[in-house]
Amino acid sequence: MKVRKQNISFLKSGSGSLNSRIMLPITWVRELGLSQEEREVYIYQIGEEIVIRKTPKSFDKKEAAKIAFEEVEQIILTKQYIEHEEIVEVIKTIIESYFIRIEGKERNNKITSLITVLRDSFLDKKYEFVIDNKKQYFFDKEKYNFKTVEELEKYFQISHEKI
Repeated sequence: MKVRKQNISFLKSGSGSLNSRIMLPITWVRELGLSQEEREVYIYQIGEEIVIRKTPKSFDKKEAAKIAFEEVEQIILTKQYIEHEEIVEVIKTIIESYFIRIEGKERNNKITSLITVLRDSFLDKKYEFVIDNKKQYFFDKEKYNFKTVEELEKYFQISHEKI
């Protein structure tokens, strides 16, 4: 791994909005196979890292599950719980954002597969869930001990209109 400490430049556009730029060492840019003619890149934010690639990422179940777990865990840290439908949306966004060219039945299979992996990861960790015939929530079992969806919704005062 190569490391170089850089500063980010912040610029105001004509409309007053703020933009940023960072200069990359030309040797690194050339090593990626980039040039003035071939300058398209894919930029990913994964947790606290920013990754620049010449080609899009290929789907990797383990990596996708790691990204999904980190994002879902952040939501739980903020809200203290997450509904199953929110997890599905996070996973859909990850597949659409990080792994380009996955569509149709293949996309649905990957979403289902990631949900299973993520749910198993949660149960192996410090998360628990409550479920009824319409909803399922995950929460930190070290902080809370809900037995039903109603208990969780009442505690967090979740409006049924919102759901």
